Amino acid sequence: LWWPATAYVKSNDGLPWRLPAAAADFASRNPVKVSYTGLCHDPAAQGKEGVNCDIGAKDGKPTFLLFGDSHASAIASTVNDIALDKGLTGHALFRGGCAPVIGLRTITTGVFAKCTDLFDNLQPTLENNPIRNIILHARWATYETGKQTASEASNRPRLFVEGDLEKNRLKFEEMLTSTVETIAKGRNVTII
Repeated sequence: LWWPATAYVKSNDGLPWRLPAAAADFASRNPVKVSYTGLCHDPAAQGKEGVNCDIGAKDGKPTFLLFGDSHASAIASTVNDIALDKGLTGHALFRGGCAPVIGLRTITTGVFAKCTDLFDNLQPTLENNPIRNIILHARWATYETGKQTASEASNRPRLFVEGDLEKNRLKFEEMLTSTVETIAKGRNVTII
């Protein structure tokens, strides 16, 4: 049942007639860009293992950081466009399914193992650049509850603590709080 419905929606361009006229007009004038191809100054710094690169204007040191999971990747192109328009250089550090928190190496559930090498770049990036603004963007509810939706391909729980959802929530809260406190020293942190 899902495949025919999905094919119908896709073949009809997302069923734009379901939207009120004002919303359809806004959507037609503001297309969503989810591709981040060409985002990085150095194309070798982006790939299936995530993104760790400078974005925006090419003639400066990064003054802002976009740090997150696939939700950060969804806004990266727009953030890059704004940075280019304003003449700002930033840094992007993200990977799908990876909670943007410090300390993932301490999690024994294994679900974040793919994240640790990439996210080890956070501290050097902050230490070696005049970053004053940090944007954290992630699918926070997935990490807080440990659950993904049933329709997601991987549908693997994103647990910090196995077997106890309340302990998982508390561990995530502790790690997010610690991350913000650590990276906020002399910087503005915005959580989306």
